[in-house]
Amino acid sequence: MVNSRSTGAVEDVNGRGVAAVTWQLNMGTYVEFGNDLKLIPKELNLRTYDE
Repeated sequence: MVNSRSTGAVEDVNGRGVAAVTWQLNMGTYVEFGNDLKLIPKELNLRTYDE
């Protein structure tokens, strides 16, 4: 089982709040924008905020 954490918002590169669902996984962060699912490697260290 992969350790995961669900959050309700993620900040984009311009610091704006983006409505998205993110999962903190061992390999990085998955961000879901509608039907578009992206993996953000841990090296990028995006700031996420819990609802």
